[in-house]
Amino acid sequence: MAGVSWSIRAAVFCLVVGCARAGTIEAVVWQNGGVAALGAGPLSEAFAVHQSGDIAGEWIIGSAQHAFLLKGGTLTDLGPGSARGINAADQVVGGYGDSAILWNQNGVNVLPLFGTDTSAFAFGIDNAGQIVGVSTAAANNQLTSAHALLWEGNTVTDLGHLPGDFGAFALAINSQGDIVGYSIGPAFGRTPVIWHNGIIAKIPAAGGDANAINDLGDVAGDLFYFSGGTTVGLPGSGYGVNEFGVVAGTVFQGGNPSFAFLWQDGITTRLAALPGFHGSPRSAAFALNDSGQVVGYSDAADPAPETSTSLLLFTGLLVLGLGNFVLAAPRKTG
Repeated sequence: MAGVSWSIRAAVFCLVVGCARAGTIEAVVWQNGGVAALGAGPLSEAFAVHQSGDIAGEWIIGSAQHAFLLKGGTLTDLGPGSARGINAADQVVGGYGDSAILWNQNGVNVLPLFGTDTSAFAFGIDNAGQIVGVSTAAANNQLTSAHALLWEGNTVTDLGHLPGDFGAFALAINSQGDIVGYSIGPAFGRTPVIWHNGIIAKIPAAGGDANAINDLGDVAGDLFYFSGGTTVGLPGSGYGVNEFGVVAGTVFQGGNPSFAFLWQDGITTRLAALPGFHGSPRSAAFALNDSGQVVGYSDAADPAPETSTSLLLFTGLLVLGLGNFVLAAPRKTG
């Protein structure tokens, strides 16, 4: 035997010095050229920010996923679930289990399903309290219905889908009541759409999801930005757009770490991740407001190698070297 196999080397190395830990994401806000953690801890994400600067997202309490509200520097646990939208009254929407949820001053409110659907999720809410989302049903792990919904008080409205399609998702609503999302085709292809005054229309020269709309009617989506009847490309998925036409989003790079970006008038700016991560950090941006606050997540700082770790590393390499020498040494036969 001429040497130690790489699998044996790896096993011995991990046994002696321990294997490197993967990075842990944390909810962040970008503002004034910097990035800061929200204090929501590991595995947290921020998905929505209002003009007031109040932020909604999700964090881990114990071992369960909960929704949170950050207001005036204070984090409030809203209970089990995941938050996706927030309005001026700090009403927060999202979901828990198979239910679409509204968190408000009255507590936790389960939004009604549509027809015979069995699950729902709320994605957005405007200042008038209108909520948009989806109600679905499935059989044999296959989606069988998807209704883009508008909840107004106790009234539930099916927004409909494009002709020939079988379902739709509603993802965002602006102060004018315009709604964006996508329509689902027979082969499960997605077409970005906008509902204006209850009428659905395809967003031209675009594909994928329409994720956000501002009060001017500008739309950010998967690899596209739509404004004034013209569609242009984005470097990644646009998840938020403010009144100045600034888009916040995320570039997904396959096997490489994702990164958060801002885009305006064809110029892309990559947003910095939290400092202290050793390697290529992940980040993602999901929303922004007119003050330029952007929310999402970033890989958190990981521990720097310490003297004791370096000593263990040296010991591990020494063990591997000795093992290689012993196994490679000639053996007496006969």
